[in-house]
Amino acid sequence: MLVFIYAQVNSQATTTPNEHHWVTELRNQPDWVTMDLDSFSAQPTVNLALRLLEQAEKALVFIDVKTKDGSAIPFVPLMETVLKEGKQIAVLKSGHEHYLVDKVWATLPENHKRANLTDEDWKALVSELTGV
Repeated sequence: MLVFIYAQVNSQATTTPNEHHWVTELRNQPDWVTMDLDSFSAQPTVNLALRLLEQAEKALVFIDVKTKDGSAIPFVPLMETVLKEGKQIAVLKSGHEHYLVDKVWATLPENHKRANLTDEDWKALVSELTGV
């Protein structure tokens, strides 16, 4: 199973639309199980995302930091999953600097993390994960 989790760090319960066209494209791929989270996601929702990562053959977690003062606490376990899973999980980061996101980001293995991707980088990563 291929899993994509889009996690948005925001300061209001209203989710800011993502401006990354490739996120929408990936959501429309039938081979991917996708899930969206934000700073206000309830713990059972975050737990579901963690279970999906545990069951995934390959996964992509995209942490999109829309504001420096939004809570990133729900996403720490998602990023930490990379440290304990032997699976192919890539964590992407985009947007503002954020104390907690950046602190956990620094602990991730270099080969699992990507930041500020170009369209070409995105296509190569998805191709690598899907084997196409």
